Amino acid sequence: MRNLKLIAWTAVLLALSASAQAGAIPFRYAWTGPVYMHIHDVSTGTQYNGKFVDGTFAPVGVWLRPGGTASDGNVYPALDSTPGNNVKPGEDGWSIFAIDSIYKGVWLGANTIAPTDLGNPLYIHGDPDPVTGTQREVVGTVFNRHDLLVRFNADGSFNFEAAGDVMEVWVQDLGTYGTLLGSAGSSGRVGLQDKYAGIGYDASGNPLSHAKLSMRLVSVTDYFGDENPDAVAGLHRQTEVRGQFTPSVVVPGTGSGDNDEYLRVVTPQEDPGYSEYGYDWELFDSNRFDPQRSWGSIRADLRVHITNTPIGARPNPNYDWLVQSSDPVTGDLVPEPVTVLGMFLGIGSVSAYIRRRSK
Repeated sequence: MRNLKLIAWTAVLLALSASAQAGAIPFRYAWTGPVYMHIHDVSTGTQYNGKFVDGTFAPVGVWLRPGGTASDGNVYPALDSTPGNNVKPGEDGWSIFAIDSIYKGVWLGANTIAPTDLGNPLYIHGDPDPVTGTQREVVGTVFNRHDLLVRFNADGSFNFEAAGDVMEVWVQDLGTYGTLLGSAGSSGRVGLQDKYAGIGYDASGNPLSHAKLSMRLVSVTDYFGDENPDAVAGLHRQTEVRGQFTPSVVVPGTGSGDNDEYLRVVTPQEDPGYSEYGYDWELFDSNRFDPQRSWGSIRADLRVHITNTPIGARPNPNYDWLVQSSDPVTGDLVPEPVTVLGMFLGIGSVSAYIRRRSK
């Protein structure tokens, strides 16, 4: 009798929580540990060619501000650069992405997560919504990045430090995004707004009825601290994103590289203008990532480390995107108790759990 009551009560909770989870990432089963995500990503951002606007070559190994005093104490001309397509004034980079799989992860320490149980994914692109049964996709945008420091290397690559990233993750009907690599390229951006046709919005910038804003995140200021003592004094502590980019010598405008940043979940209470919010922000609002330094208590909810590997040139003769890649992304997931119930995909799963507990 006690088990029957428990099953009935659990069914009520599941119905309520599953209903609340409509539009959330459709995980196949409950999981309360870290996750490891795999995405397909295309990006557009500012390209630097190693020169100043007066045509002289920039020094190798010196951290340069796009305009201002460098780490060697000298003041140089502004850097010569080619801005990404459709960037807003003051913006140096933005991108779109689609998550094609999410796996259980294992915490390795030092803020690093590795995938585990690869044969038992939490989510695969196109998995059905547990409430409606409709196939869903998880896609997103990153925008508002501006570069703080640039350093050129002898091998032709450049390192950068940046700030200002805003990331939006949307859950919507499968096929809205088009393809995993986004056939529209940067032309899909709605004017110079922070909207992209096919990711939460239509071509006019109106919210799609079947799309939910799963999460909105911002990069964390001062997370990297003084890890770079050679950077311009005081400016490095503003760094929120850091990475390295190697331009392709075969396909102009493309290349490969690494980005690393830590993000904080923005809650709906902080962002009341977004009526399209879903419910996954609760899952990732964990304050789990620690900057591991001797001062301050700034923590992050999500680490994103992206390794960009070009997979071939787009047919666009202007090389619409600077990076086309298949990227591993690490994150951390600590669901709240009620949300865990909502992530079960049916009474059968709950009943099986109860049977195991009653043996």
